[in-house]
Amino acid sequence: MGNSAQVVVLSEDQQHQVFVYTWLRQRGIERRKIRLLPVPAGRGAGEQYVREHYPKEVQTHRRRLGAQDCQLVTIIDADVLPTRQRVARLDQALRDAELEKRSPTERICILVPKRNIETWIHFLVTGPVDEETDYKRPAKSAEECREAARKLAETYPLEAAPAEFPQSLREGWSELKRAF
Repeated sequence: MGNSAQVVVLSEDQQHQVFVYTWLRQRGIERRKIRLLPVPAGRGAGEQYVREHYPKEVQTHRRRLGAQDCQLVTIIDADVLPTRQRVARLDQALRDAELEKRSPTERICILVPKRNIETWIHFLVTGPVDEETDYKRPAKSAEECREAARKLAETYPLEAAPAEFPQSLREGWSELKRAF
């Protein structure tokens, strides 16, 4: 990444931020090059918060491109919806704001863990998962989250996603490759 590079992270909660931030740091991105956007207060407002802020962040990202090498990482849980439906809602938010859909060459990454980020954490720390089970309980600690992100960064190069990855993580892997 160039000297003026910046990675902006739009996420629905602190667990998402810890995961993405740790992964970025393990991939060698300097602390000062990462900007974590505020997360919403309270529970349950995360998806709406990301959807509402996504168009503004995409617009800001596009404005910066001339002056900086930059990436936008957006992470939002699928919950019980298909991951494509979450992405479609973000696309719709862009259309509603009269912005173009992201192009394949834009370094805008959308990560959509199926049910939630805890599915990815459980997979990376404990082992196989199915994406219908809610792994949120018992709550995953911040250290467990960091351990999962470190393992993801250290064990898996940004090439083809391993077959053992849950489907949403394979999709996320393609998104990360697009941005990084």
